[in-house]
Amino acid sequence: MQRSPGAGAILAGLVTLGLLMTGCEAQDTPLPGDAPLGEALGSLLGTVVDSDDTCRLVSTLRPTCGAVAHKAPGVSYVWRAPSSDTFTFSTSDARFAPVLEVRREEGAATSLGCDDGASRGTGEASVSLALEVGQAVRIFVQGQGSSCGLFNLHIRAGSQPEAPDLKDAPLPDATADREEPAKGPTQLLAVDVALGKPASSITEYDASSTAALVTDGDPATGWNSGTVRPHVYVEVDLQGFYAISEFQLALGTTTGSAPANFQIQHYAQGCWQTVPETVVTGNTAGTLTRTLPLSTPLVTRKVRFVCTDKVSCRLRTFSVMGEPSTEAQAPAPTCTAGTQSVKRSPSYDFLQFLPATYNQDPQAKFPLVIALHGIGGTQLTPDRTGMSTSPEGLSRRLKNDATFASTFPAIVVSPHCREIGATTGDCWFTQDRLDRLWKDVLASYRIDPERIYLTGLSGGGIRGHQFAVNHSTELAAFVPICANTSSVPSTQKAFDTAGNPIPDTNGRHICDLQGLPVWLRHGTSDPTVNYSGSLAFKDYMDVKCGAGPRKAVMTLYAGATHNVWDTTYNDNRLYTWLFAQHRGSASEPATFLEPTAKTGTTVTITQPASTATVTGSGTDPDGTLAKWNWIELSRPAGAAAPTLTNANTPTLTASGLTTAGTYKFRFIVTDNHGVTDFADQSVFVRAP
Repeated sequence: MQRSPGAGAILAGLVTLGLLMTGCEAQDTPLPGDAPLGEALGSLLGTVVDSDDTCRLVSTLRPTCGAVAHKAPGVSYVWRAPSSDTFTFSTSDARFAPVLEVRREEGAATSLGCDDGASRGTGEASVSLALEVGQAVRIFVQGQGSSCGLFNLHIRAGSQPEAPDLKDAPLPDATADREEPAKGPTQLLAVDVALGKPASSITEYDASSTAALVTDGDPATGWNSGTVRPHVYVEVDLQGFYAISEFQLALGTTTGSAPANFQIQHYAQGCWQTVPETVVTGNTAGTLTRTLPLSTPLVTRKVRFVCTDKVSCRLRTFSVMGEPSTEAQAPAPTCTAGTQSVKRSPSYDFLQFLPATYNQDPQAKFPLVIALHGIGGTQLTPDRTGMSTSPEGLSRRLKNDATFASTFPAIVVSPHCREIGATTGDCWFTQDRLDRLWKDVLASYRIDPERIYLTGLSGGGIRGHQFAVNHSTELAAFVPICANTSSVPSTQKAFDTAGNPIPDTNGRHICDLQGLPVWLRHGTSDPTVNYSGSLAFKDYMDVKCGAGPRKAVMTLYAGATHNVWDTTYNDNRLYTWLFAQHRGSASEPATFLEPTAKTGTTVTITQPASTATVTGSGTDPDGTLAKWNWIELSRPAGAAAPTLTNANTPTLTASGLTTAGTYKFRFIVTDNHGVTDFADQSVFVRAP
């Protein structure tokens, strides 16, 4: 608190009425010696008689004007009129919305004037009164809602053309020998440290019910999630570490609709954790305020109010009572690391995996992998309380391979598509809920924004294509497995007559993925999602989208059916490639370049001959060829399937070519990094 020059002796007798301080209560008793109580500010007049901070005290009294919360921050003074005149009491330069009230000194029960500053500029409030010489009054300064901060207090006499400055004001003789009043223990006082701080939510009903309204100090307005989902939340960034002692909530609307079940979470240096003493169940719709004290102060810098029911959640004020922490930062992180755990979310609940080293450095950031399961897959138990006995995709390897999990360097989020209790039927991820999941996850962990990766299998990979188009500039790589581009809207696949991409109304097009590293994986005998879908995507990237960086590579598993995801996620070469990718990298990685497969011209045989031998070859620019595979593509109508001999070598012998017409075969080469290329070979059987 800063005082104007010369005020020290007079202000030594300042007392507060109705103000509570940690460790002592302000007493409405005479000051030491013979000095009357009304001279706490003496009879000062001046342009600035005091500069103070209302955040340091909490008032038990509420003014008769404005919308001041119960036990809101505030300060008060005692002042005595030096003459019979009209006096103007006013504030200026307040860093909050001030409410100024002047009451009779005796008991401070009768209001003489009150102003909430609504008709004046920001930081100003003013009350003018006709007082008799010697009349004592109490001056109260508080803020709208629970707002508080610094301000200047002015007292001017109406009969004076210009009020003298404080330094020129004579000091009353009565205070010259006054002793300092006894003081209690000096401690910081808990105030609403969320007041005026940034608040956000991933769901809001409309512009009149935004998250920012829960920290504006006005209980008449508030946040409405709009979305009817469990675990919707509003988050407040305290912009620094505070020791929190209590949470004060104004719930629902001013007439009802309070949530029944809710809790408060805090950001534990890299993950969100529930504050156990704040878990509320069975709150009635008419219980519109709740105070949740903590037995031990909680040091944190971000908090969330979470509705755990599947409801449209409403909160009017989120007051976080605390004081600046004496610690340089919060305690070390205690996030569940090195294993998978269940996390609830307003989009999709998910399995969370944090690297084993996650808690070692609270400043360290990690890559993120978002892994989408298939339409028949699962990650969690039906009641969402645990991990499925057979989770699908990357989460399965993290569950079953302890050595792999102990060294895996990335955060993994594996969302669970199904609703609570559902165990059967197809479940397709939707783009709007994936977008909410994206926002939730980015706000929940210490993520390296340059290394965010997406992978999905089957239906998860199909929906992953559209998500990748929508977030192409934010991803570092994409790994679709046994998928296709069917979920990408036709508006994002349009081309003009010259073959140029036509972006949709949001400026998005499948060709936006041309510069994104993509590794497609597919079985050539997939009966569920034909591998032609992966070939079509590769054709977009290599041909239809025109000149550009060739960053899409592919692995074809010759003869494999639908489930190639277990093979994919068990291939450690995938992670070597994946974690080498960084967002917006202008060039391809030095390794994992595509090999090239080659076959010859059409081979012709004439019946009765029924056997043909064909040979393929290949090269690899950054390694060696490791595998060769031949598969049948097509045969004449009504023909029996040919017999393939030496199909895992460069030279194939095809027998049983007993029907005239064209037989087609595909030669697939795979290099030592697992990347493939193919070329086709025709055999024509001529009738005699």
